[in-house]
Amino acid sequence: MKRSSPKAVFYLIGQACAYLLQLQISRVAVVRQPMINRSQVTDREKEDASMKLLPKLTAIFDRTIDLLAWLASGLLLFATFSIFFDVIFRYFLNRPIIWVLEISEYILLWITFLGAAWLLKIEGHVRVDIAISQLKARGQALLNTVTSVIGAMMCLALAWYGALACWDFYQRGHYDPTQLDLPTFILISVIPAGSFLLFIQFLRRANGNLRNWKSLKE
Repeated sequence: MKRSSPKAVFYLIGQACAYLLQLQISRVAVVRQPMINRSQVTDREKEDASMKLLPKLTAIFDRTIDLLAWLASGLLLFATFSIFFDVIFRYFLNRPIIWVLEISEYILLWITFLGAAWLLKIEGHVRVDIAISQLKARGQALLNTVTSVIGAMMCLALAWYGALACWDFYQRGHYDPTQLDLPTFILISVIPAGSFLLFIQFLRRANGNLRNWKSLKE
């Protein structure tokens, strides 16, 4: 019987190890392949969910600013009729309504910030268009994008410092020294809230104008 040499034995062992290693690698590849596909499917599902969520959030935001615009209109009507009846009571019955003037001042503040975002959505704010009307469509879209970004940053700063002021008045228990003696933080809370809504609307306006600029570029 022929004896095997050490080199042949080591060679056979090496071949067996290589075969086992190759077999193990192929098994791992087979196991990992479905995991990669599952992760890809999960990413696609997340993208689809985000694409479906964005229109819902947009619709909720539009309904919110529309509702606030209606509320501002109601407050304006209330202030108008209150002043009307106050004039009648003051000059014909000699009994003025003492809270009308103060409430009307607060209403002027509230209707400004309640309706600002809605007014921007319909492009109803006063603007000087002498220069922009001379530009082409692409130039107008680009300029509107830049001004919208600047407006968004200013509204964000106003919302931030307005929130800090409201918190400071709340902590100090500050009241407006008038006949109604209302908490100051409630009176000015519309400033940060309305500014934040206006900030979001400015971002939407910037995004719309940017898309318009890209489409005109193509």
